Amino acid sequence: MKIFRYTTWILTLILSLSLRSYAQYDKYIKLENLYNVSEKTDSLKLTLQNHYTRALLEKDSLEQLKVLTWIYWYSDDNEQDSALRDSLLSLASLIGSSKEASRLYYTFASKEFEKGDLSNSTHYLEKSIQIALSYFDYEQALESFMAFNSLLMLSNQSEKAISNLNYLNWSISKAKKVEMEKIEDLKRKILIEKTSLFLNSGLLDSSTYYSQTLSKDFHKLDRHNLGKFKLIEATLNYRNQYFLNARDSLQKYLSNLDKTQVKDAWYVLSLLEKKLGNDDYSDDYLRRIDSALKLEGYPLYNNGIPTYRRLLSIAPDSLKNKYLGLFYHYENGTNRNFDSFTKASQINESIKFSTPILIIFSAVIFFLLISWALNISSKRKKQLYSSKVVDETNFSFGKKLLEWENQKEFLNPSTTLASLATILETNTSYLSKYFNQELKISFSNYLSNLRINHLLHLLNSNPSIVKSKSSIQIAESLGFKSIDAYARAFKVTTGCTPNQYLKKVITVE
Repeated sequence: MKIFRYTTWILTLILSLSLRSYAQYDKYIKLENLYNVSEKTDSLKLTLQNHYTRALLEKDSLEQLKVLTWIYWYSDDNEQDSALRDSLLSLASLIGSSKEASRLYYTFASKEFEKGDLSNSTHYLEKSIQIALSYFDYEQALESFMAFNSLLMLSNQSEKAISNLNYLNWSISKAKKVEMEKIEDLKRKILIEKTSLFLNSGLLDSSTYYSQTLSKDFHKLDRHNLGKFKLIEATLNYRNQYFLNARDSLQKYLSNLDKTQVKDAWYVLSLLEKKLGNDDYSDDYLRRIDSALKLEGYPLYNNGIPTYRRLLSIAPDSLKNKYLGLFYHYENGTNRNFDSFTKASQINESIKFSTPILIIFSAVIFFLLISWALNISSKRKKQLYSSKVVDETNFSFGKKLLEWENQKEFLNPSTTLASLATILETNTSYLSKYFNQELKISFSNYLSNLRINHLLHLLNSNPSIVKSKSSIQIAESLGFKSIDAYARAFKVTTGCTPNQYLKKVITVE
């Protein structure tokens, strides 16, 4: 999930702006670029500190703000982080830039998310949104809302996320200091987010509606947002089982996608080719993703887990260790470079290891296992996994889940993701991933579908239950806590309201 996609852009912008700074900063900027690209973090930190000291001597507040933002981003000391946040906000106030303050809060939220503190992340995002709206910085407000909504989606709060976008859309409509062309552009971006939110929530009818609305003006989108829209459109068509249409349309726009979007497109195309029975093409797209990630040093990638899970299932023995290592790499959300591991794991089994080579290879594997264990316990991880993760690589709880479904436990009104995770002897993070990435559906929609399909099965075998029970009784018997929730779930699953459907049943009977 690209929750804080904007943060890297902000930090890169800060660095690029520095390139146009005074000559006295040139030597620092060149070194910072070099160390940033080569990931020499310690050297980068030292150079940034020297750069900041020079900016202090020059009494250059803007330069201090730029450099201090990078120092904050690379800090790994909580007490220092707190002091740096205060200094950054003071500098923004001194410069008189409230828009800078909004961007700073966004950066604070991003770092807190990386540390795993969702509460602080949410708090900072709300501050970013509040400041951005008060100073009509709608671009920043939209980015902060998008990140905030992504956090809401983690806890299945799609309605609140949609409400946020509706509020932003209303605020933009009331704006008097923004050009009409800018307003229309922002509204199109909000439509893209709405389409994506409905798709991720399993509300395909609503997602399709907004997708069709967007398709009328898609030529007005910039390259990045056109790529986002085409990926959403292809995924929506995949979910609606329009496989040929999805494949052909996405292939047509591949050249318009940026580097990250291309990898996402290859993943969707892999799924589509699999559905169309073209296994060789499907596997080829997965290998393309692996090759691209290798060139980039295996950075974080949203579809990394399902990509390497599928590559593991088709890999020859000589590549299984490589793909297994990369599966753990993406499952734990690390930035660790696996180049040495992948080289070692590709050694053909027919080669006889000399003792020194075997010792080195064993040391590498041992180091990776230790690193993985430390990463599991680290507070900086976005999500924590229980010790059962290795055993659940192939979703070993699938059999228990099927038994749970067969026993109609989903009719229990107290069923939650947490309660189901306890029954399946797993954790909520891993179970949520199973629904969202493997089944392509949120837990709430999965639960609603089971309940509505159970009702439809009962109606097919015994239509008379319509006459013996009221709508409220039917809703409660299915485990819904309100008739509104029951009606919404029924509409999403069947495409019509309960009354419309039940009238058909009575007529047929």
